Formats: sequence, structure tokens, C-alpha cells
Amino acid sequence: MFESWQENSKITLQRNDEYQWGPPIAENQGTPHLDTLSFYIIPEESSRIGSVQSNEVLAAETVPPQNVDALEGNPDIDLLSAESTGIPFTLMFNQNHEPWDEYEARKAVQLALDLDSIVDSLYLGQYERADAPLTPGTPGQLIEKRMIKTLKKRIAC
Repeated sequence: MFESWQENSKITLQRNDEYQWGPPIAENQGTPHLDTLSFYIIPEESSRIGSVQSNEVLAAETVPPQNVDALEGNPDIDLLSAESTGIPFTLMFNQNHEPWDEYEARKAVQLALDLDSIVDSLYLGQYERADAPLTPGTPGQLIEKRMIKTLKKRIAC
């Protein structure tokens, strides 16, 4: 149950003794084992990773690519990962304003960018480059990629 919220700092939940069931895959079908559960908001990357390394917190999300190798090399830490789903980090242009209202301007930026080098520099080989409107881990993304290839072929003809 909700216990407290400290803006930009922490959310704390407390055990609900009346909750005595779990999903079928859960071993515990009774009262939760934990009395409280706290979620700390640690926006600064180095502080968040340092909190994990010092056992101040038990888990963190959004591990910066430059910290992955160090965490993987620490025998006291289990690094779990999952592909992000949905729309990748994207550069959007406001096509209602010059020069981005012109297709040629947008195409020039696309051709000028070396996306592979940018992705390698930013993500240090930790993440795969998205080459479609949805990230590689998004369900249905392969179908979408095939549709895009088909449309490109039709447009090129």
C-alpha cells in the first residue's frame, strides 16, 4: 500500500497484510515478504551507479553505457538487461518552420549524419541502432521493417 511520497526523492510502499495471493508463477501465494519497499529517485547517473556499487540501493534502471562493463565485472552485482520497446531516441524537425518544411533540407541532414558512428560513440556498443520507427525489441517491428522496405521499393519505381 502507498505509504509516502517525497517529491523528487522517494516513494515508499508498505506491506498490505490483506494481500494474500500472487500470480500463478509466484512462489509466495501469501502475505508479501517485505514490510516496506522504497523507490529512490536518483537522476544523476554517477550517484545512481555509485549507490548500486556501494549496496545503498538494490537495483537501478537506465544504466549508462559507460558503466555497463564495470557492473558486469563486479561479482556482487547481477546486471540484467532488456531491450527498450517503442520509439527510439529520435531527432524530430518542426516541419511547420523553415528550413525543415522543405524535404531537401531534412534529407540533407539525414545524409550528413553518420548514424553508426553516433550510436557507437553514445552507446559504446551496448545498444543496437534502430533503423526503423520502432526499436528492434518492439513486437511487430520486423513486420514494420518489411512494410517500409516494400514502400521504399514502390516509391523508387
